[in-house]
Amino acid sequence: FRPESRISEPTRRRILASARRLKYVPNLAARNLRHGSPRLLGVLVTDITNPFWARMAREVEITAQKLGYAVIIAESQWEAEREVAHIQRMIQDRARGMVVCFCERSDEGAVLLRKHGMPHVALDTVPSFYRGAYVCNDLACAGRLAAEHLVQTGRRRPVLLLPGQDHGHRFSSLGRLRAGFGRTLQQARVGFGNRQVFDAGWTIPDGLAAFGAVQKAMSDADSVLCANDLCALGVVEAADRAGLRVGEDLAVIGIDNLPVSDLSRLSLTSIRQPDAALAELATRELIGAIEDGRAVNIRRKLKPELVVRSSTRGMVAS
Repeated sequence: FRPESRISEPTRRRILASARRLKYVPNLAARNLRHGSPRLLGVLVTDITNPFWARMAREVEITAQKLGYAVIIAESQWEAEREVAHIQRMIQDRARGMVVCFCERSDEGAVLLRKHGMPHVALDTVPSFYRGAYVCNDLACAGRLAAEHLVQTGRRRPVLLLPGQDHGHRFSSLGRLRAGFGRTLQQARVGFGNRQVFDAGWTIPDGLAAFGAVQKAMSDADSVLCANDLCALGVVEAADRAGLRVGEDLAVIGIDNLPVSDLSRLSLTSIRQPDAALAELATRELIGAIEDGRAVNIRRKLKPELVVRSSTRGMVAS
């Protein structure tokens, strides 16, 4: 009941009691038709099963709720068709804005958002075709931090595991990671070229399989940077099965700093990305622009942090 309702208090109590007994649920869709656009945001990520994107989706929802907005969460599963379909549905559901992690298979999703004037912020990565608002990780800096650490610990034969063409990914942020990693190694006079980049997905089994390929093609590799912690944990397992001592014979670095990476049995060196800060900043900026009736114009890259653990501590630079 609205505060200005003319219904008497006794009648109000009887109606509420009946609603509780009948387990009545308000029809928000009907309410929105009467009162205008709902306070609703869409959140689209690539893979909700990946802990990194799951954490960011949760943080968007937490921040949105604090600001009086509900959230619809969907995943593209790295498919352009799904991405476009979810964006269309959220437009039809009259969402007032979207936080989007583009799969980067096509620009159709971004074009659709612009066409319908949907306020939005790109989260985590900035596709080459994208010209709008974004809040993302500085993956070039992440590559630099990893390379500097490997050089400082005496590693001279590094490899890089990235989801690439074999896994159907062309994520622009991974290109920036590779550029920052390679440039820093070359500046330190550590050789790095295409033969040291191997295709791997985002999962533990992907890391296991990819390290097998590394051993066949570059058996003298002494260090590995992986695109995320799950892949790195797969490398750790594969190295252990091969009789290598992680941290001594082989240094391993992941990205995301998942809680499991801090367990003493794993102790994985990782690049901590400010996922909660990314999601909160993107959500606050989006809602602020919606409420003020202005364009979303934020363009920010947040810096990562290297967290050193046992998986890279075994060797000391000479």
